[in-house]
Amino acid sequence: MGTPALSADRTMTPLPPHEVFVGRQAELEQLCWQLAAVRMGRSRLVVVEGEAGIGKSALLRRLLRDAPDLRVITASGDEAEASLPYGMISQVLGSADPACLEAFPLLSDGPPPTADPLAVGAALLGLLGDMQDSGPVAMLIEDLQWIDKPSAQALLFAFRRLIADRVLVLISARPPVLRDIGESWNRLLTTDPRSLRMRLGGLSAAEVAEMSRAIGTGPLSNRGAHRLVEHTGGNALFSLALLEELPPGALDGRCEDPLPAPESLAAIILPRLLALSADALKLVSAAAILGVRTTLEAAGAVADVADPTEALEEALTARILAEPEGSDDAISFTHHLVRQAVLDNLGLAQRRNLHIAASGVVEPSAALAHRVAAAKGPDPILARDLRAAADAAHRVRAHSRAGELYLQAARVSEAEVAREDLLLSSIEAFLRVGEVASAEIVRPLVEELGPSARRDAALGHLALVSARSADAEALLLSAWATHEECGQPGAGADAALLLGTLYVLSRSGQALTWTETALATPSLDEQWTAIACYTGGIARALVETPWVALETFAQLPEAPWLVPPSQTDALTGRGMVKLWCEDIVGAVEDLSVAATRVREGSQVHYPGQPLAFLAEAEIALGRWDDAALHAELAVSLGHDADRRWDYPFTHAIAAKVPALRGDWDQALAHVRASEEAAARFGARTALIFAAEARCTLGFARNDPAEVLRGAAVALGSGGGSGTGDREPVLLGRGWRPLHIWALIRLGRLDEAASTLADFSAMAMRQQIPSGSLRIGRLAGMLADARGDFEAANRAFADARQASSAVNVPFYRALIDLDWGRSLRKSGKHKAALDTLLVARAALDELGARPFVAACDADLEAMGRPAPASSGLVARLTHQEAAVARLVAQGMSNREAAAELYVSPKTIEFHLGNAYAKLGVRGRGKLAGALRADPPT
Repeated sequence: MGTPALSADRTMTPLPPHEVFVGRQAELEQLCWQLAAVRMGRSRLVVVEGEAGIGKSALLRRLLRDAPDLRVITASGDEAEASLPYGMISQVLGSADPACLEAFPLLSDGPPPTADPLAVGAALLGLLGDMQDSGPVAMLIEDLQWIDKPSAQALLFAFRRLIADRVLVLISARPPVLRDIGESWNRLLTTDPRSLRMRLGGLSAAEVAEMSRAIGTGPLSNRGAHRLVEHTGGNALFSLALLEELPPGALDGRCEDPLPAPESLAAIILPRLLALSADALKLVSAAAILGVRTTLEAAGAVADVADPTEALEEALTARILAEPEGSDDAISFTHHLVRQAVLDNLGLAQRRNLHIAASGVVEPSAALAHRVAAAKGPDPILARDLRAAADAAHRVRAHSRAGELYLQAARVSEAEVAREDLLLSSIEAFLRVGEVASAEIVRPLVEELGPSARRDAALGHLALVSARSADAEALLLSAWATHEECGQPGAGADAALLLGTLYVLSRSGQALTWTETALATPSLDEQWTAIACYTGGIARALVETPWVALETFAQLPEAPWLVPPSQTDALTGRGMVKLWCEDIVGAVEDLSVAATRVREGSQVHYPGQPLAFLAEAEIALGRWDDAALHAELAVSLGHDADRRWDYPFTHAIAAKVPALRGDWDQALAHVRASEEAAARFGARTALIFAAEARCTLGFARNDPAEVLRGAAVALGSGGGSGTGDREPVLLGRGWRPLHIWALIRLGRLDEAASTLADFSAMAMRQQIPSGSLRIGRLAGMLADARGDFEAANRAFADARQASSAVNVPFYRALIDLDWGRSLRKSGKHKAALDTLLVARAALDELGARPFVAACDADLEAMGRPAPASSGLVARLTHQEAAVARLVAQGMSNREAAAELYVSPKTIEFHLGNAYAKLGVRGRGKLAGALRADPPT
């Protein structure tokens, strides 16, 4: 699934709940691969494991729905029939064509209970063989955990002998099925190369939001979707039930307001609770108050049950609690929604009394939460203790936790002045780490407070990260104007810093002034100083030159790993400025360290920036697979946190690799998302980033008119005024060269010459190292268009020589492509052929398919067949190549998942595809294949 911003808005007729299918695209693609193998005569057995309601049946039936050529026979296990001999086999036979059964007397009336399982299996094997005559066959067996033993033996016999058969066996089961159905099944499902075992996890927030739209319950906010996923574990059935049962807007309520268990589940659990003895019910209730997992000793103490062992046995028999595992006495609920059903059954007074009892049993840090849950109104002692805990969390930079504790303290505080301070501390803490959704919860409470500089600074900060620029400016200017009168110097420093952040995207000169003002105040702490350093460096790069801006970061250690974690935002700024100086290697070093810290959980103010600009650097270096992954991750981080501030930039950068590789739909989705976000934001630099993305797409499509549309936005935003602030990131590698290219392609040569002269002067002023090769290429194209081939040849030669000093493989390949075309037009066919072949090889290695196709067209026009494409890029997607490279380096699946921000299951999926496409099995052979043909 893509990010919510990439899902097209469309009017749709609500689907019946049983027809809804969302997500699972990777799993569905895996199943399609298995089906493709079956159609080619290679049998496959797929077992899909997961808890009840997770979506196993929906996945398997979706595959069958989209494969009308399959002859399908089905069976479904039933707990009540698990002891009925051949109950499962009888269901299979009942769904088969009776005419096919006539040839197998042992099967025609259903196997007798005394039949030998091997004989039944042999007959079933024959039946499947006959059925294949009319096309491939699918056998769907659901709830294997309830299979009867004779059926299990017979089916195992048949499945193990399906070799060159067009048979797909699809099985769903709840874990731990392998432990219960025998070692032979275990070996088949885990070691046989024809078998695939899939474990389904929960749906993502984006997929749950898509489900809400599909069933017609309306749009679901990002925060609401995350709450629902956290509550249900992404269980499709439970999520669907709650979407239908909850009133509109319920999921957007306060995080501490618990969501109920689905009514369908409660209808099952409540009768079991009513059947318990008094002691067992007290034990279960106490365990629910203590959490999903607790100890029998703690639950017994809270329940005030003298001997909880007997009560535990009763709860285990009722399948409400699960048995302790290992040597400890920890107990847990069979599912956390079962616990929620128990909590829903408790009265308010009973729940409060249990929380009070629990607060005297658990550790002091956990006791606070129980005291909060038991509170009925103002509680000065609890407010004091919560504030102390919040202050402690703030001191160790655990700002998210601090924000929660400050908010809880405010709710039980009876002093109005203290409550105001606590609410402001809460929203400030959330904003420190970019938790926009949490800050939005506090916002209505803060807006009700009396006017003050601190209040306005906090609300202005929230407006800033929410991309409400006009509101942010008004609030922050008000905070600055009143901070002395209010006696709140810290609010003045915050307002100055945030105004600098706001203006860096539109008025860089003012941004620099405000940032310097903030740095001159004594009220900035270490993290805020790092952000001021970041903002000041960016502003100075835009106002002066990137080289001058590097001086802003002089206090940082040169080695990025030695920069203190508290200064990670400043490290990100230095990496961005190095990128603009075209110290690409240095930029990658700084940004990689910053991105790693974000991945490891460091709390930074700009989590998406290191990944986004690392992707920009990797594009320049030709590491397009890495760039695509990092850009997509930057997009997802922004959407996960509702940081609309990031959308124009992250989407613009994420559009580049798909555009240059010809993945038009993906590129266009990012371009549109960037443009929409930039239009809402209105800041100049945001508009220019979006315009550059549009220009890049038009260039890759060979559509000069589309490039001009993008350039018009950049020019209209002030990007081409020739006065005021400059944009070195755009001058060096942005929209201006593409604008000139489009003018040349459209024959507007005088306009192109004038624009090229302006660009040359600006590049010289900004001291862009790659300026000479970019200018040389465009000058060569312009001379070629005018028919001056000698001048064109000189310009291209100069550009090619300049490219040897700058590591920009794509731009170097473009020089060769355009030079080769010019040489061909001037009649120098041998030189043209050699140059075009060099260009094609470089473009093919990058996977730049539209440009490879352009080379091929020129080569074929010269009577030279196009060479074969290089192996790896043509075979692996960029996700597969990245996963393969990490695994070949020795990473485990879990380590690779952490590196790429994905689940281990996703790693398994891409790694399986890489093995198949490269024709290798095992990590050692994978490493050898990559050494022989390394990905870009």
